[in-house]
Amino acid sequence: MGWEQRGSHWYYIRRYRVNGRKVRRSCGRGLAAIQVAAIDAERRARKEQDRAFRRELEALDNDVLTFIKLVDRLLQAHFLLAGYHQHHRSEWRKRYGPV
Repeated sequence: MGWEQRGSHWYYIRRYRVNGRKVRRSCGRGLAAIQVAAIDAERRARKEQDRAFRRELEALDNDVLTFIKLVDRLLQAHFLLAGYHQHHRSEWRKRYGPV
């Protein structure tokens, strides 16, 4: 998407794909072309905002996963100090008798 000069005039060209093939379509050079360019710029800005928001959520998700791993480690340490063991990597059981 962008403006191209042909001769002494500038035309707004839209580029998109149809069935995997690249297609170019001229939107003209008048007021309609300016409006289409504004709509496309707004759409690009909205997409960039969505990408930034998604990156922010991924960073937050990574922080939450790190916190969960930390809490899990603390819980394991607490159980081990309290005399429990993890039976076949599943449930925690109280250890009785000599080890």
